[in-house]
Amino acid sequence: MTDSQTVNGVSRYIEMFLLGIQKYNINIVYLKFIKYQSVILPKILDRKYYKEIQIPLPCNLSAILNEEYWNKDYIHATYNIIKNEITQGCILHIHTMNLIGFAKYVKKQKKATIIAHIHCIPWKYLFKYEQKKFNCIYSEIYQGHKKTNKFNFISKDEKEISKHADSIICVTRDATVFFQKHLKTPPSKLFLIHNGLHDFPITMKPYKKSNTIRLLFVGQISRSKGIIPILEMLELLVKEGIQAKLTLVGAEDREISSLLDTKYSYYNIKRFGQVHYKPLIKLYQENDIGLIPSFFEQCSYTAIEMMMFGLPVIFANHDGLKEIFTEEVAIPLNVTFSEGLGLTINIYEFANIIKSLNDNPSKISCYKRNVRKHYLKFFNIGTMINKTLNIYKKYTII
Repeated sequence: MTDSQTVNGVSRYIEMFLLGIQKYNINIVYLKFIKYQSVILPKILDRKYYKEIQIPLPCNLSAILNEEYWNKDYIHATYNIIKNEITQGCILHIHTMNLIGFAKYVKKQKKATIIAHIHCIPWKYLFKYEQKKFNCIYSEIYQGHKKTNKFNFISKDEKEISKHADSIICVTRDATVFFQKHLKTPPSKLFLIHNGLHDFPITMKPYKKSNTIRLLFVGQISRSKGIIPILEMLELLVKEGIQAKLTLVGAEDREISSLLDTKYSYYNIKRFGQVHYKPLIKLYQENDIGLIPSFFEQCSYTAIEMMMFGLPVIFANHDGLKEIFTEEVAIPLNVTFSEGLGLTINIYEFANIIKSLNDNPSKISCYKRNVRKHYLKFFNIGTMINKTLNIYKKYTII
């Protein structure tokens, strides 16, 4: 399910999947659940390489999903729209967990195969809303402290996916471990496939030092994405007389917007909001260093895009990011945890890394080359598509 007004990891994956699958003779029906004012009735659209069926989401989506009667009613109504467009024995490849109820119904009606693609681990979103609860669960899962008996950190949808999906694709190893350990999912069901990106060929140029070092952040501008350490690091650089320009691309939450409008309004910060891919390409090419100090990520498309454009990256050595990068291709930031403070990044270490890179242009040139090679080897679209097709071939002839 998606909101047409936003671009996120799931929508970016689907865009890449539909692009990469074109050369194969596969009948693709893209069932797109959307919440958008201009779409109030279902639409069936014939695209060049696939058929797209747009299904409007109800305005009170959470109420529908949480109320069994209305959820079933919505599933039945949706199935009646699509039943003549999908075949017996089809593969239903779902990309949001809350579609598992719909998938189970289609499986029963069409003898379909369910492949669930895990793009997120839901309990980690507690970082945004319930910090204390997040810290307790983190302490149990990653440090072995048995303190969360009162907290149920496994969702109903995760349990249903583990039980009813025929195969489960995870985009990080951490997610496969989570399903095996906490949901007792058989390893034979689990497959690790990193996200991939269609290449944008570039000409690599050596880094030329300028008077101002240009820093780029792309993503949701919020605490969970590490924006506070970025701002505090920038403050340290300015105090030490280092000229730095910070470019922020993405939607801002209210708290951060307020900080940017007040405390940080006099700093050299350029705020773009959400932008389309074409102007984003220019920003990737114009800046010197990409910043990804996020406290939780799976297989970040922002990280892959930065690699593809040869942008040296400073990343939080934590969660999915530590699986994407190695120290040979990017610069890790240590992330520490305590039950009192939760996850934290040392802003002095952060600032020192920036200063070291600023003083050594050859290092930046080296990281530019290495990170681009890393993308080409591990995160290209061909590898992602081929591994996915290998799972499809378990259930059908392609």
